[in-house]
Amino acid sequence: MTRVSRIPVRSAAIANAALALLLAGCGSSVTQASEGSGAAAAVTLENCGRKVVVDGVPEAAVGMHPA
Repeated sequence: MTRVSRIPVRSAAIANAALALLLAGCGSSVTQASEGSGAAAAVTLENCGRKVVVDGVPEAAVGMHPA
């Protein structure tokens, strides 16, 4: 008779559990700002000695990280 090894099955189960934990850690929730929180006020950001003024709520965000 041929004996079936359970090591590959166990390894696959561990790998699937680890993948599920990693993917669950990547999620985040987004909450809307309340009307009275001043979310539409101008904001000044400073980075590397350069100031950028954002006059209101941004309409879109662009990620500049290369894939």
